[in-house]
Amino acid sequence: MLTALAFVLGALQAPELPSETAVERPKLVVIFVVDQMIPEHLDRLRAHWTGGFKRFVEQGRRFSEAHYDYAGTETCPGHTTLGTGRMPWKHGIVANDWLAREENADIYCVADAAVEPVRQLARPYADGRSPRAIRGPGLADFLEAADPK
Repeated sequence: MLTALAFVLGALQAPELPSETAVERPKLVVIFVVDQMIPEHLDRLRAHWTGGFKRFVEQGRRFSEAHYDYAGTETCPGHTTLGTGRMPWKHGIVANDWLAREENADIYCVADAAVEPVRQLARPYADGRSPRAIRGPGLADFLEAADPK
């Protein structure tokens, strides 16, 4: 089962303030997920963290007991569940790959032939990558709707 560690930088949990006081909203929200990393490694390896990752660990919000309310998962459905707050049968990403009957082809969860790849890496992909296969909005969409600035 995927062990997910999510850090939200930007203090999504605002300090308690009187209701008349305006709460400063974060300029940036980052979710950092590490597949199959046990939570104890964050503390065990703390002396080795530097720079931005150290800031995540020390100032971010840590969810080391995160779990999925369904059986085992894979990278794509697990990350999409974290990014949308919805279960795979709602967001549509139920596996890393699936068979598209119409094309008789194996489809990778984020493959998108309509998108030009940003750059070719050591392992070039034929298609670009996008969230096109996700049904419905995600966390970023909700945050943008709440504060379009």
